Amino acid sequence: MQREQHKDISYFDERIESRLNEVTKREIGVASNPSQYAKLDSVYANIFYLSVDILQGRYSRGDALAELATDFPDLIRKWEQYLNHPAHEPFEFAAPITADVRYLDNYTDALRMLAWAYLFDLEEALWLRLVACISNVGQDALIERLILRRLPWLANQRPPTTQLVYPKAYQPLYDAIDAVPVEQPILVQRFLQGWYKNLKKVSWHDTHKQGSFFGYWAWEAAAVTLAFGLDDTNYNTMPHYPSDAVNFARTL
Repeated sequence: MQREQHKDISYFDERIESRLNEVTKREIGVASNPSQYAKLDSVYANIFYLSVDILQGRYSRGDALAELATDFPDLIRKWEQYLNHPAHEPFEFAAPITADVRYLDNYTDALRMLAWAYLFDLEEALWLRLVACISNVGQDALIERLILRRLPWLANQRPPTTQLVYPKAYQPLYDAIDAVPVEQPILVQRFLQGWYKNLKKVSWHDTHKQGSFFGYWAWEAAAVTLAFGLDDTNYNTMPHYPSDAVNFARTL
């Protein structure tokens, strides 16, 4: 069943197919003649970010979560392929995040990838590869808590921090982690209520008015809910919360 209601199924079919074709074209080109590309790092970046759109769009369209889980490890491989190229742009986020809008895109991308790792029950070896891609050790408290919840033995390699790089949007979600149980859903609700408005500077904001829309999903709320065992009864029907993905993950 379709999950994202801003567009119809035919829209997602067309956009997903278009991006699949673009990824295939680039991968064939790289495999057959990489020297044809003046900036191979840009090609690798396109392959990765187009593939992120595809996975997000498939979720929005209503594709089976088990299929998305199977395909997620290959997305990590594509990210590694880009980041391992010596000319890749640095993947950075740091406070104050408003100093560079790219930081906010990178930050939300990192949270989305972490959330997918939780939702798709990623194995430890792949978790370590994902964490290496995210890098930015000790830059953000929410990301650190999510990583160390899954890989606690990394604590001696990651300096503690209580700093959030974008507290305007993420303070309520972060506060929910250590709140008493009765307060946790209230804080996540507050986060979800302000999520879209507070992220108006990200590149995908308002894309439902254009042709590059693949769904609005607060994946980070799902990650916190799963990682820290929150009861989502009071917010599992709120807009942008991927409740069926959380339910799926709880069966794994």
